[in-house]
Amino acid sequence: MKNNLFDAQLNELKMDAQDLNAEEIESSDDETSFGKTPSTQELERSPLERNSFIFRHNLLPASPDLREFHPLPSQIPFILEVYSENVNSVAQCVHMPTVTRMIRELRGDMTRLTPVNEALMFSIYYAAVTSMEDDEITINFGCTKQELNMKYRLGLEHALAKADFLNTSDLVLVQAFANFLALLRLYDSPRFVWMMTGLAIRMAISLGLHRDGSNFPNLCPYAIEMRRRAWWSLCMLDVRTSEDQGTEFTITEGSFDTKPPSNINNADIGPDIKEVPAEREGLTDSSFPRMNAQTVVIVRKMMSNSARSSSIAEQSRLLHEIYQTTENVYLQYATESSIEYWVSVTIARLVTAKMTLFVYLPNLFSSPGEQLTSEIRAKLLICAIEIAEYNHALNSEPACRRWRWIYQTYTHWHAIVYILIEICRNPWSPLSERAWVALHSAWLIPPQAQIKRNTQLCFPLRKLMSKAQRHRRNEVIRLRGNTQAVASLEDEHIKIALPASPEIISNGSESSLERWRRLFIEPSLNETVTSENNISMQTDIASIPTSEFQSIHSSFGHGPSEANFTGYRQVDPGSSTQHESLSGQSRQNIQQPYGPFDEYPVNRLDDEPFGPGIIPWLWSEESPPRMNADSVDMDMELDDIDWYGWVDSAKGIQWDGGPSGSL
Repeated sequence: MKNNLFDAQLNELKMDAQDLNAEEIESSDDETSFGKTPSTQELERSPLERNSFIFRHNLLPASPDLREFHPLPSQIPFILEVYSENVNSVAQCVHMPTVTRMIRELRGDMTRLTPVNEALMFSIYYAAVTSMEDDEITINFGCTKQELNMKYRLGLEHALAKADFLNTSDLVLVQAFANFLALLRLYDSPRFVWMMTGLAIRMAISLGLHRDGSNFPNLCPYAIEMRRRAWWSLCMLDVRTSEDQGTEFTITEGSFDTKPPSNINNADIGPDIKEVPAEREGLTDSSFPRMNAQTVVIVRKMMSNSARSSSIAEQSRLLHEIYQTTENVYLQYATESSIEYWVSVTIARLVTAKMTLFVYLPNLFSSPGEQLTSEIRAKLLICAIEIAEYNHALNSEPACRRWRWIYQTYTHWHAIVYILIEICRNPWSPLSERAWVALHSAWLIPPQAQIKRNTQLCFPLRKLMSKAQRHRRNEVIRLRGNTQAVASLEDEHIKIALPASPEIISNGSESSLERWRRLFIEPSLNETVTSENNISMQTDIASIPTSEFQSIHSSFGHGPSEANFTGYRQVDPGSSTQHESLSGQSRQNIQQPYGPFDEYPVNRLDDEPFGPGIIPWLWSEESPPRMNADSVDMDMELDDIDWYGWVDSAKGIQWDGGPSGSL
């Protein structure tokens, strides 16, 4: 207790000293202006000149007039609304009622903005535009998204420099910088975002945001609450960017005591509020930020060095906490038919599947006979498929396109590589076909145009993709001559637990089991094959192995009905999968000599139609040239490459994380 009191007093003294130092510098300007020398000219540069090197603007011949970068006054209310719905609803880093009041009082005269508030407004412009789709920008602004992005980014960078953001202690500048970095991952390198996030964290620490504002008696309730929101926004960025670079967190465990945001609405707080508002029961404007903050705490524990050596039981407990957090903070109050409910459940499941892979990360890409049993490898494959399918569901659902910018900042390299390796090691089963379709999601692997060119990292992945492509082709040829093996693989498929994620349905309505059957049945027999009921079996993605992991999926429903949302199919939590096998007549017919397979010839396996949202072949755009399995050297063995190291390196190869597909 004494230490906490001492720390609080020390931080308060630091804050007072910073204010005093700023006043002394300002009052001494006149005294030092007389008798200028070359040694003092550097100190006399304007903030804009001093800080321009951060964004390389010192190379420009002259500083621009920021008025040229502001949107029209008539456009600002629309931009604020988009920002509030698309971006701020996730973190609530900015108090929108205060910003709206400020803009209303300006009456369109943006020259009256202080440098600090001008930087905040440009961060809002940039974040809002970046979160929108290309067609929305064209309709509402009459220009391309690229043009508007660059305009507001330049405006923001110049505004930050003008506000002297590296030397000015102001919470608003931390908010503006956090806004910028949250969206920047879509258009800049992961390394740049990681570096800048470290700078933002330093800005926050200099303000004492790592200490809860309740420790400082001079802070009003509004300042305490907004400090909490800004800090946890940076904690989330720290986890995201550290994962991207494969580094330890900048914000270390035990280095802060800032509490999560309070469970209140924005209307409950403001600069004029004198008393701390009572927290509400149920959903509020802060429900998402609170859920995110608590999830960040759990993920930080799982990704720390100490947790990596902990037992499977402990890791399972942490995984279960993610669901408990989602349930306790949000889902118990939410309406199951709402898109927000579905998004929350889907993200929680995706994170849990991803962290399950992370538990086995050191052994994930080992040889089949090393360390991991076949049971564990099979269940990890299910996790990887779930990651790909949940990612596709989030991106392809029109009802939640306003949050698509969040999903598109992630490339799930561990799941991608693990799927490719595992399907190459096993006979081509219906589950392999399901994984194959999931790999072709337009939102899973970034197109080559969005990958740094001239990098050796792309070549191993190209070879692995080609190896999987050839393996599938060879397996189809082999199984067409062995009907007994086909029947055996389907019998095994009926008995196994399947991914809990909504299956990606290609060609309009064709499931992976139907696609797999069509590989081995004459076209004339297709009508006699009973279609699969596409209700997936509940499976515990964290039960690896079953005896050690707890069941955590069963406590959650699967969201709204298929009639409300088109990007996925509903999974009935009360049903178990009843796969329909080939009828006796069909199996008997399979044993007869095959027809010409005109509908599905082997030489067309590499160029088959999948349906909306599914690319015909990985990295198939014209530039770079289309890759063909036969044109790539196949001498590479799966174990010839350190895939664990490759995945860590791959996190930094993506320069442009923009959408790889659109509706």
